[in-house]
Amino acid sequence: MDTPVDLRLIRVLNHPTGAKRAVYNDGLDHGTPRFVTTERGPGYLPLTNQTISTPLGYIPQVNSTYAYWDNSYGMQNEVQLSIGESTCAAKTVGYPLDYPNGRNLLSINELSRIALERCDTSVCAVKTMGTLAEEYGFYGEYSDNPSKPGYGGSSEALIIADKFQHVWIFHILTGAHNSGAVWAAQRLGDDQFTIVPNTFVIRTLNLTDSANYLASSNVHSFAYAQGWASPSEPFDFTAAYGFAAPASNKPLYGGRRMWRAYDVVVPSLGLDPDVGFHARVPTYPLSVKPDTLVSPATIVRIFSDYYQNTSYDLTKGMAAGPFHDPARYSYAKGVQGAWERSISIHRMVHSFVLQTRPNMADAIGGVAWYAQGVPADSVYFPISCGQTTLPTVFNQAIRSKFDTESTWWAFQFTTNWAHLRYDLIHHEIQVQRIKYTTLARELQQSTEATCRSRNLSTSDCVALVESAYNEFIVTTTNAWWQFAWRLVSSFNAGYEFFNESATGGRSIGYPADWANQTEYVLYPQHYHPPAQVAAEENRTAAVDPDTGVLSIVVGGSSAQLEAFSLSSGFLLGFVCGTMSLSLVVAAVALVSRVRQESNSMLTAFAALTLASSAAACTLVGVGSKATMDGSALVGTTMDSMATPVDLRLVRVPTMNHSAGAQRAVYNDALHHGYPRFVSTERGPGYLPLNGSNQTITTPLGYIPQVNSTYAYWDHSHGMQNEVQLSIAESTCAAKTVGYPLDMPNGRNLLSINELSRIALERCDTSVCAVKTMGALAEEYGFYGEYSRDQTKPGYGGSSEALIIADKFQHVWIFHILTGAHNSGAIWAAQRLGDDQFTIVPNT
Repeated sequence: MDTPVDLRLIRVLNHPTGAKRAVYNDGLDHGTPRFVTTERGPGYLPLTNQTISTPLGYIPQVNSTYAYWDNSYGMQNEVQLSIGESTCAAKTVGYPLDYPNGRNLLSINELSRIALERCDTSVCAVKTMGTLAEEYGFYGEYSDNPSKPGYGGSSEALIIADKFQHVWIFHILTGAHNSGAVWAAQRLGDDQFTIVPNTFVIRTLNLTDSANYLASSNVHSFAYAQGWASPSEPFDFTAAYGFAAPASNKPLYGGRRMWRAYDVVVPSLGLDPDVGFHARVPTYPLSVKPDTLVSPATIVRIFSDYYQNTSYDLTKGMAAGPFHDPARYSYAKGVQGAWERSISIHRMVHSFVLQTRPNMADAIGGVAWYAQGVPADSVYFPISCGQTTLPTVFNQAIRSKFDTESTWWAFQFTTNWAHLRYDLIHHEIQVQRIKYTTLARELQQSTEATCRSRNLSTSDCVALVESAYNEFIVTTTNAWWQFAWRLVSSFNAGYEFFNESATGGRSIGYPADWANQTEYVLYPQHYHPPAQVAAEENRTAAVDPDTGVLSIVVGGSSAQLEAFSLSSGFLLGFVCGTMSLSLVVAAVALVSRVRQESNSMLTAFAALTLASSAAACTLVGVGSKATMDGSALVGTTMDSMATPVDLRLVRVPTMNHSAGAQRAVYNDALHHGYPRFVSTERGPGYLPLNGSNQTITTPLGYIPQVNSTYAYWDHSHGMQNEVQLSIAESTCAAKTVGYPLDMPNGRNLLSINELSRIALERCDTSVCAVKTMGALAEEYGFYGEYSRDQTKPGYGGSSEALIIADKFQHVWIFHILTGAHNSGAIWAAQRLGDDQFTIVPNT
């Protein structure tokens, strides 16, 4: 991911005698496109504004070449020859011909393609690549700047399989004087499993056994000449040519992955995970015999691994963060240390498992199980080696351009979204991944079964398979994007949402084990209240939240006193404004009775009340002489994600009303969700949507309507009308609670939502708005929008504050709460000085 790699998978003819094959330098840092040419098939033809690439050089062409699938390296050809690649470290570095003093023509990219063009066996591929590299020179794609040789990425390893069930391991590096090549190859035993985790793995070379070992003619002599090996000792290819910089993490960078893969397929060996991989000293075997037979799904399982359920599990520890995320980004500069390098890693761009089957026609037997993006989060799609096309979505992938028509971006997007809340979102991804992976395997089985049952010719079978596989890619991509958008809406701002009902979401917060290691448990560190407040808070803090009993120290003894349920007039303190779906325990200190102790110290009693969370809005107002342009300003932030709020901004039009008309009043408190209400008398924005099954909302009640009303912008509260009257809101805490008429024993008609709208409908001044709202609330009763549960009064959100500005540059602050007997209203208002600024932070 850290290089501008071309993410496309390209399908690549007969050639005249004497033709030349162009060789390109398309190292990973060359980006997209890899190259542009007219001689590699339609996948590499120039698109708009693209120019033909200049070849690095040429080699003689053969008369005919096989078709193959190509990406950063050659992958699989039409006769099932299959190649996988891993960059390695070596003691030599070579540079391409287009570098100053570069002496080499061939990279592993082009070598692998040439092998697929010319060969149907692994041995042919090994010999072809080795011979050409010796003649024309090999360079590693990560050889970097000649002034700073990149030994850590200067060589390559391939594993090559053919339809004859032969699997070979191939290693290659640059030869003497930064030119030519040294290479070696070893056949993998038919009952063996191996892994190449960015390290050479071939050790002993028995070149008298050409059925199992092959190498360049200089494989021994060059190492002896350099002093990397001795003729008097058994020759070890990896010990001679493998390179590791002197750092403690290097042996584990590849060694831990090697151990993990072997531990998955042959746990009975009990290999040591901590010994590491060392070029000079063998610590792990070249290959192992699996305890149970391996399938493509086994390889997918290994590719998806980040050491789950081991001592090295990347979802554990402080570095995994609060949500157990295995991603470990680039190393911190200037800090000594390293991360574990897992097999599935955040910067993966693709992965594949290539399957060859000798008992089937080539075009069907060869299958690439190909995944876009991070293996642990992706679906492996089947692609037949005989098919000739792929859907556009599969190859529409550029790292720097987000694209909702792209398969790669579909998976990349959900992987990145998972980092917001990995423990939950990754689980959701796995459910979908298993679903579509199962469908992919079933699709392969069913299409091949259809070919057999219908006795289809190879060409007809390929047509069937190609159509089915490509359709599956398209439908899965579309479905994955729908899944992606569901993740966006479901996991948002620290919440998980299911629907817009009152119970349609939940706070997912931070886990306690992580919070206990942060400054959360030290809060507040910087808080110095007045002495009187501090004394009250100390008494409140002494209340046991489970029993409601106040425990205080008197002299040297502890007094445990019962709690009494007293009227709300004794309320001294409470908690409000938390952005949480859960209830917050608010300790309310109540003076119960006085008891004389030896020091005549006053003791107090306490009871508990439960307060539902409030929309913790921050409200500001600025007078006209305190602004740069002389305008009065009001504003608010509405952090009410915890409630199923209707997010629309709706225009309510100017209206004229008949004499004696009544204005409907709705209960659209935040927890009512979407829509706030449905009505025919508030303009088109509140009409029932077509096809939505929305029904007209039943009013909570009515008040007399005025003859004409102003147009205004409405959201959770009335915002601004056509004559510039402007209102912003903040929920507050108070010592009274009122409930709406539609609740048992509810006595109140008006919430701040409807009061603010009525003010905007009827007024052009701040004073008119204050008086209108106050008078109506006194007459019809006011309730706070968070006063929902009568058994647990929500004092923390039972009142409201508004700041109101008008075109005459008058700014007023307005407070309102429920009156006596949980009905009516108490309100107050104060004009803000013209040169003043104020803030109402839920108080």
